[in-house]
Amino acid sequence: MDELEKSYLELAEYLDLSVQQIMEIPITYNSANVYEFKDTKEGVENLYKDFSRVTPEFLKLLLWTSNTQRPKDILSFLKKTKDKKCLDFGSGVGTHSLILAENHNEVVSVDLEGPLQDFFKFRAKSRGLDINFFNIVPELKEYFDVLVCLDVLEHIYSPFDCFIELVYTLKIGGYLLLEIGEMTNDKMGHFCYINKQIKDKLWNYIDKYYTKEKEGIYVKRW
Repeated sequence: MDELEKSYLELAEYLDLSVQQIMEIPITYNSANVYEFKDTKEGVENLYKDFSRVTPEFLKLLLWTSNTQRPKDILSFLKKTKDKKCLDFGSGVGTHSLILAENHNEVVSVDLEGPLQDFFKFRAKSRGLDINFFNIVPELKEYFDVLVCLDVLEHIYSPFDCFIELVYTLKIGGYLLLEIGEMTNDKMGHFCYINKQIKDKLWNYIDKYYTKEKEGIYVKRW
């Protein structure tokens, strides 16, 4: 059984459905069109705590995306990483944290409390894995060897400020796994108004302080 099949089985157990019912759910990005445009920090944060928007279709889409739509280099890196201190920011349904935890890494998961984290906690418990859950970034200077931030910053009101807070926790020589979705669709939570922040500030900062090893994988220089 591969990781995606295992995740569908967990989803079936969590929702008290059969595996066949889960398999029959179509994978479509339409299931992610559940966001209303928010232009305040409080509005954006409250959006991700909303239980009503999380449907079986949405959960399956997130499982499929996180297992199949990441660059191969990133997935390979996660599977090879062992005995490291890892921070998974915006962990969602937990796919990346679970891979790291099963490789005997110390894993800290950060996400807003809500239905996605509830499902993630169910998955971790069912696998007997010890993962530390937080809803804010821990204040640990240069503590982590690996920082995972995949398709998260485009959903945050002040992505650059958040990014600076995150990389404070990463060791010199540590690895940053970073992907940022295109900010062209407010209905998918990829809020267009933050596009300028990321283009003007964040990528310039990365170019200055990080070395790109592979697609989505960066090493902190200083």
